[in-house]
Amino acid sequence: MGGGHSVGVLKRAVKLDLQVEPEAGQLAVKVQLHNKSAHNVPTGAPFRNMYLKLSAFDVNGKLLWQNFQKHPMKEDPQAFFVYALADKEGKPAMPPMATQVVKNTRLQPYERRALEYRIAADNVKSVRAELYFNLLSPGMVKKMKALPDALKAPKRIGWSEVQL
Repeated sequence: MGGGHSVGVLKRAVKLDLQVEPEAGQLAVKVQLHNKSAHNVPTGAPFRNMYLKLSAFDVNGKLLWQNFQKHPMKEDPQAFFVYALADKEGKPAMPPMATQVVKNTRLQPYERRALEYRIAADNVKSVRAELYFNLLSPGMVKKMKALPDALKAPKRIGWSEVQL
């Protein structure tokens, strides 16, 4: 079974729905994620992670807004799904040195989770939501330069776009 190495399996694991409603000069955006599997997504490996990228475009396709510039881990934590471990001092660690869970924002089995945003409506003609899965954490990607790009690159496993 391919699991996190199979884009097809990943695409079937999580359903993404996007709703956009004009509201008082803004756009009320709701992204609904539904884990359709009997496993956490991403799975228990602490280096696996997933993130939502939300973007707004004008009529010519120019990017007007997005939920993060570099990485959602710090810029939009609700859009970053991860299982993070630490040692007894609270420093990031992998098994067997890890002694505690410091973050668990993964989608639980069959969970439905809504992420909500408000975006200035000025000139926005489309809103796009994209869900990406990573086999490796950003730190591991930097350290493991010899790995094939296919193992290091994010995989788009879901997307939706609403035209206004």
